[in-house]
Amino acid sequence: MRIGLLTDAYDSVLGGITNFLVLHKKALEALGHEPFIFTFGPKDSYDEESRVVRSSGIPIADSGYYFNLGFSERARRLCRTMDILHTQYPFLTGQLAIRYGTRYHIPVVFTNHIRGDLYARHNLPGVPEGLEVALWETYLRLFARQC
Repeated sequence: MRIGLLTDAYDSVLGGITNFLVLHKKALEALGHEPFIFTFGPKDSYDEESRVVRSSGIPIADSGYYFNLGFSERARRLCRTMDILHTQYPFLTGQLAIRYGTRYHIPVVFTNHIRGDLYARHNLPGVPEGLEVALWETYLRLFARQC
């Protein structure tokens, strides 16, 4: 099975999601599957690791994250060949998974690795307490229904 693993960041950001993806990709390969990592990076990025596909993006400060509203033509062509798309984030690459999954008739699955309410509380100061929970739960429910 060809599995597209979509992630907002891969090895440029150390953390739980990256660790999960490294191990998950190896486990899928050991089972005979062909997992591909789809992510963003600098325009001239090169991966020695097989089946890591980076589309260029605009760096977000020095966070290791890159921003773009879509994958490169090369990545989209490869994405069309996947049997399933597995997104790790409900945001940027999550929305891309829904877009490409719908366009190319590929099922989309989602693993939630983050507490969005805590993320919002930390990154959106000034949002009234409790509102971040309501916003996150509403958004996550709507996103999950699309998967």
